[in-house]
Order: sequence, then C-alpha cells, then structure tokens
Amino acid sequence: HIRREVGHAFNDLLILVREVTIYYRISLFHGSRETSLDFNSVFGQRMADFHRRKNHITDAMWKYSLEDDQSMEIRSIRKWLSPRDRTLQKLVQENDFAPGHREEYTCEWFQSHLLAFSRSKNETLSIHGPAGCGKSVLSSWIVERLQRPIGKKTYETLSCTIESDVPSEATSLAVVKRLLLQLLEKNVGHKDLFNSLVNAYYTFMSHDTKMLEKSLWDCLKTGIDQFGGLDHLMIVIDGLDEVEGGEKSAKAIVDQLGLLAARPHNNVQIILFSRQSSKPEKGKTQSFAVTPDHTHEDLRLVIDRLLEDFEHFRHQGEHARENLVEQLLHAAH
Repeated sequence: HIRREVGHAFNDLLILVREVTIYYRISLFHGSRETSLDFNSVFGQRMADFHRRKNHITDAMWKYSLEDDQSMEIRSIRKWLSPRDRTLQKLVQENDFAPGHREEYTCEWFQSHLLAFSRSKNETLSIHGPAGCGKSVLSSWIVERLQRPIGKKTYETLSCTIESDVPSEATSLAVVKRLLLQLLEKNVGHKDLFNSLVNAYYTFMSHDTKMLEKSLWDCLKTGIDQFGGLDHLMIVIDGLDEVEGGEKSAKAIVDQLGLLAARPHNNVQIILFSRQSSKPEKGKTQSFAVTPDHTHEDLRLVIDRLLEDFEHFRHQGEHARENLVEQLLHAAH
C-alpha cells in the first residue's frame, strides 16, 4: 500500500513538472522575453494534492512502524499539532513548505556566511536588522538553500515564520507545535517521540497550558536526539519580534532553542531572525547585522525586474534606465 502511494506521489510530481514545462513553453512561443509567475496561484491545487498524498504516506508509514504499540492514531497527534482552522492550516503549510516569492539571484551574497556558520563550532546564528531590511527574504533563501548540500554536508531543516497577522499562530506554544509537526515527517517511526507526544496530549486534555508547553519542548528534545553522528539539523526561526508576549516570550523561545543546540553529541544549529540580536543563555552565538551594503545589489535586481514590466522603461536607452534605477536605489536607502 505504501509503495503504491509513493508511486502515485512521484506521478504527481511528474505531472507538475510537465505542467510547468508546458506553461513556460507556451509563454515563450507567444514571444514573451521573460516569464515569471506566482507559483502557488498557478499550481497551488497540484501542490495541495501532493501535500495531501504526502501526509497520507506519512500516516501510513507511522502506522506500519508503530504496529501494535500505538495508544493513539498518529493522525490524531498530527491534527492536534496543526492549526484548527483549515485556512490557517493552508497558510502555515505555505509558509513552512513553499517560501515566498524571491527574485532570482538575490541573497546569493549570504552563501559564504552560511557556509562559514555551518563549519563553525557556533550553535546559533543571530541575524538582525531593522524592519524592511530583507530579513524574511533572506530567511526564505536560507531554507531553500538548505535543500541542497552545503560544504559537503546535507541538512534536515525545521523552519517557522512568526506573523502577528495570525495571532493564534504567533505564540510560543504555536511555534513549538509547528516544529514538532515538521519533525514528525522527518522522524517516522521514532517511538520515543511518539510516546512523548501522546503524554503531552494527555497533559493538554488536563488543561494545564503551562505544563503543556514544557512537555512539547521536551518532546522536541526527544525528537532531535537522532541528529548525531552524520545527521545534521538546522532550525530557522523568522519574526521573533512578532511573537505574542513581546521580548519575554521571544527570549523564552530563544533560550529553549539554545538548549536544544547546546546538547552534547548532536549536530543541531539554530538561525534566528529579529530586529535586535538574539542570544540564547546556552551555547555559542554568532551575530550578523544585515546592512544596506549587503542588500544593495539585491534591490537593484528587484527594481530592474519590476521596471521591465513597463514598456516606457524598456524603450529608454541603457544610460537612462541605469540612472532611473540608481535614483530609486538611493530613495530606497
């Protein structure tokens, strides 16, 4: 059954690749110089179908791994960790699995910094800068870049973007739940993780919210214990300033993550994004400030790409176009 479902999942991916290819070929056939699209809006249904099948496969693999040991259905645990509202579930899924739009070739300047951090003995990288400096775009680039090996090391990634626009998902409890939901997909068959989550669920049923959050952080510690030896895990958290409860709650999240990374004999590193530098109480922290010098060329690429949509700009001479881009760059800084 599981093999058949995996085969269907590969078929879904092939259909998606075919549709993307057809989309671009038709655009080029009609004479478009450049083709860009909002991937989620054009192929969102295909992606949603694939995620549903992937979730079904994950549940089936968990059921097979646990055999008769399960006191609860894994589906019930996953449902409990997910946002209750279906719209919120979709929003969280898009944030965690489909990074937002980013102009091609932007953020490449951070490649060397990411490599240096991955090779260092530091457990935490705190990336900070004022609002609007490009932290969230950089965060999505890092999550995307970690899908490929860095310095001959392959990483598993857990990520969470905190947005104050969705208050119920901007709490420290929601953050640890989202990380655990992703970890369940990477730790299929980890019985200690499953049993600890079952115990946390019973704590939830007792309505002891304070004890519940502690239990969930303990579950996360249990789940990441496998990342030792040759396994590497990177946890990326964006938007710490948006968490409900302000600096106190943000500090609590940072310290919990620091404890995870500082545990002996594991290969876990943390990347944090906030306006001010965030430093956990435990472990070694490296700080990086995002400045206009870093993002100058990124802004140039974005502005140039946006202006290309205007016929008047395209008909200008090269010198005139460069002057206009420079003026907008100056205004942006």
